[in-house]
Amino acid sequence: MREPMLDELLEEPIIRKVMLADGYSADDIRLLITQAGARAGFPVRSGPRDFKGFAALGCCVSRAAASPEPN
Repeated sequence: MREPMLDELLEEPIIRKVMLADGYSADDIRLLITQAGARAGFPVRSGPRDFKGFAALGCCVSRAAASPEPN
């Protein structure tokens, strides 16, 4: 059995409900994972994503960390 791709997870009804309740969109989550991976030294890639590299980070990132820094 393979692990689900990020896009598959973001389409799950329960995940969508949690994101809606927390004020996040699927694009917010994709950006957060891309930024966290880049900070951890994982290459940035386009196309379907999975959690294999992200799970290795072993971290949680707050909403503040996902927000752009003020100019």
